[in-house]
Amino acid sequence: WGGARIKRLAEEAAAKAAAEAAAAAAAKEAEEKRLAEEAAAVAAAAASKEAEEAAARELGYPSLAIMKARLQPKSPEEEAALAAKYGAMELGERAFTILADLGIIDLHPDPDDPSRDTSKDEEEI
Repeated sequence: WGGARIKRLAEEAAAKAAAEAAAAAAAKEAEEKRLAEEAAAVAAAAASKEAEEAAARELGYPSLAIMKARLQPKSPEEEAALAAKYGAMELGERAFTILADLGIIDLHPDPDDPSRDTSKDEEEI
């Protein structure tokens, strides 16, 4: 009956190994499905963002962010966030930042760039 016991132990070990392999395969398949769904969601969000950007440009705005900044009325939460953002700034800095955020003025990435047009730098407004 020693041979029967060894056979039973071998069958149990084989069944356990098969169950573990099946569980590992199922876990791998679930992870691959999750990653595929996540990639699809990221792609859909990017496509949606691109569509929103295109719609904003079609309406004449330089970007979606500028369009959203110019939308009125603002919710009380948005008003509070803007007050917190701009409230601590000095008047000149606040005015400049608001104009830049609304897209009314453009910031040059490198003020020392030799190709930058400096012909109007000293003009009074």
